[in-house]
Amino acid sequence: MTTSIPTFRGRVQAIDGGQVTISIPDSPYRLVLAVLHPPAAGVGDAVHGTVVAEAARVHVASAGGRFLEPTQGPLRTVAGRVECIDDAGCIVRSVIPLRVNLDAVDPDLREGDLVTFDVRPSAVWSEA
Repeated sequence: MTTSIPTFRGRVQAIDGGQVTISIPDSPYRLVLAVLHPPAAGVGDAVHGTVVAEAARVHVASAGGRFLEPTQGPLRTVAGRVECIDDAGCIVRSVIPLRVNLDAVDPDLREGDLVTFDVRPSAVWSEA
């Protein structure tokens, strides 16, 4: 069973073919994310949506925080706390909540773990 993905709010900064740039309020983050369907919202509009990323590597940390790298551009690194785990991946509470699929890796994760993921290119944003 796949866990439902929590939404987050942002603002559309750009729409370019198969990508959208979403800014996160009160932060320097401007995430460039792939889209499967063109968003109904236009540039400048507030939106709610979800992000799904594919893990390339996982590191369970003993300390750390919540961050995304880079702050502007396509997502490469996700750091945060594991909220829940299912057969295919987990929900991570980072700067935004997002789903990280674990198909290519076999980590020993538990709910509550602090983790850092290197993610594959083209994390996908979906409008909620």
